This record gives sequence, structure tokens and C-alpha cells, in this order.
Amino acid sequence: FDNGDAVSFGVIAGNNTVTINGTVEPSSISISNNGNATANIYTFTGGTIGGTGTSLSKSGSGTAIINNNVTLGYSGNTTISGGVIQFNRNSATGVTNIGGG
Repeated sequence: FDNGDAVSFGVIAGNNTVTINGTVEPSSISISNNGNATANIYTFTGGTIGGTGTSLSKSGSGTAIINNNVTLGYSGNTTISGGVIQFNRNSATGVTNIGGG
């Protein structure tokens, strides 16, 4: 991976952890996991997702989890056309789910 690259996360069975080391600045992040929302999950942990104009898109019926140790510093659009992006944050409720489609 080089900063400025487009990054895609497709259908891989099971629960998958993506560890971000340091700060990454992709041009775009596409998460398109289909299948059972509890059996096809991407969990992002650590580091910072940055970038001017970086966009995040989520499609498919699966779930993407952004853990509370990930800093979101990108300035592009976030689009959810399917499934759920779950933000685990340090707060009274602890979890915020945003769904699309």
C-alpha cells in the first residue's frame, strides 16, 4: 500500500481484522462485504485514516466496525449503500450504528 492508492475490502468469509499502523491516506476505501451481517465483518483497529478528499464507501449486507482507537481524519464523503458501519467509541452508550441501503 502507498498513500494515494484506492483500497478495497471484498467478500472474505468470517470476521476479519484490519490493523492500521500509523497514518494512512488512501484516495478511497471501499468495503463491499456481503453475506450474514454477523458472519462477514471487517474490524478496523489502530492508527489514523487521513487524507484530503479520501472517501469511504460501504456496500453489501455485512458489517464494518471502526474501533475507538482509530482516528478518522479524512475529509471526503462517507457513503453507505448497504450493511452497517458500527463506530465503537468511548461514550456512555459505547456504540453507534449507521446503516444504509
